[in-house]
Amino acid sequence: MQGRVPNKFRIMIKESPDNPNVLLVLQEGLSEADAAEILMMYQADGKTDLVLEEYNPEAHRMGRNPELH
Repeated sequence: MQGRVPNKFRIMIKESPDNPNVLLVLQEGLSEADAAEILMMYQADGKTDLVLEEYNPEAHRMGRNPELH
């Protein structure tokens, strides 16, 4: 039996102030600690339009894993 996969984090930035719904992924697959550290580094450089999102990397899996067959 496999254990639960921990949630991961991604850091995104708004592509344009005119369209806040379009985000570009800067970093993905981060642990919570790594995401917090990288977010602070970006903010120290003056980037304020960042979005931190938590996601489950196993949420959208469908079908069989071709690496196992």
